[in-house]
Amino acid sequence: MNPPASRFPTGSLLQALVSALGVAACAVGAGFTLVSALMLLASGNALYREQAGILISLTWTLTLLSLVGLPSLVHASRQIAGQPPASHSGQSSLRRASLAMLLWPVVLAAGQALSKSGELAWIFLPPLQALAVGLPLWWLVELARHHLPDFSPQRTWGVLNFSLFISTPLVILVEVILALCVLAVGVFVISTSPELQQAFEAFSRRVLNSLSNPEALLRLYRPFLTNPWVIFALLAGLCGVIPLIEEALKPLAVWALGARKLTPAGGFVVGALSGAGFALLETLFSLVSPLGDGWLWLAIGRAGTGLLHITTAAWMGYALVSAWSEGRFLRLGLIYFGVVCLHGLWNALSVLNTLAALASPGEAPVLQSLGQLAPYGLGLLAGLCFVLLLSFNRFLRRSLSVTIPPQAG
Repeated sequence: MNPPASRFPTGSLLQALVSALGVAACAVGAGFTLVSALMLLASGNALYREQAGILISLTWTLTLLSLVGLPSLVHASRQIAGQPPASHSGQSSLRRASLAMLLWPVVLAAGQALSKSGELAWIFLPPLQALAVGLPLWWLVELARHHLPDFSPQRTWGVLNFSLFISTPLVILVEVILALCVLAVGVFVISTSPELQQAFEAFSRRVLNSLSNPEALLRLYRPFLTNPWVIFALLAGLCGVIPLIEEALKPLAVWALGARKLTPAGGFVVGALSGAGFALLETLFSLVSPLGDGWLWLAIGRAGTGLLHITTAAWMGYALVSAWSEGRFLRLGLIYFGVVCLHGLWNALSVLNTLAALASPGEAPVLQSLGQLAPYGLGLLAGLCFVLLLSFNRFLRRSLSVTIPPQAG
């Protein structure tokens, strides 16, 4: 009797395609931005040199993202070729990540020094930014999945790549489409009123005349940024609509692996990896322009944002698998509501902190008071997310020890 033919690894083929397309897109983008930066540098214009620095930093970012996509491509290709999977020891991953975190203060100090070095920051800061972002994300993911059912390296890198090249770009696309719809509504409203058209044209001319003067631009925008209706619109969009979109789409990898019969603990781990991929891409692009004295606090703050994304996506991954396997759809709805509220509160505190910093001294005293309290609120939320992540990991480990009896012998 002939042995049954082995099934073709369709999942590995799809993983290889996603990884290859992501790596190729990032590599082509890096080449394009590098050529554009060199052309701007060759022009000799001082303003163009500053723009060239941003493009060089973007080149680094895209190159690093293409390198992140390579392990997934290699593991998937090995599976397609019928080679044995790479071995993995999950028990030592947290130890390695914890040891690597000892380098984080050194990386932050070096990055802060380089952020003030002008043109040197274009070349040397982006790799340090990748470490400043990646080290805490790696450590938090290992904390989230410590002693939970371990994934193979192929699945781990595959989930991370799916988040980097599929779910996160989809989130950005949806948010851009929504912003364009809001812009179209605003253009339509302005076009229906001659007075609004004249005011908008006058404001546009003033903005164009002030492009080379950041302080003049800030003076133009400051009355709008302290207007109660503008603040309400910002809070409604950034603290209501954006969390609804991101928390629904971040754990798309859980949907993609749903047919693999994930356990709730496995959904928790897939969600944590998805949140880490989202935070990595979001943070690398937010740090693409060196900010001098503000770089250090932005890098530390983005680590807190990474903790938020990992925690909320991990909870959603657990809730999705629980709903599919146990029919806990009420739990899914409650967890989705909770993570949206947590994300929205985080965004609200961040918005208030930024608006208070932009307001003139003595202007909008209520806003400035809230802005002064916002950093403490963000610190409390970060601590809450950390406690929730550890507590839920412990809860899942206890549930596994109860449901899986020890094997004899």
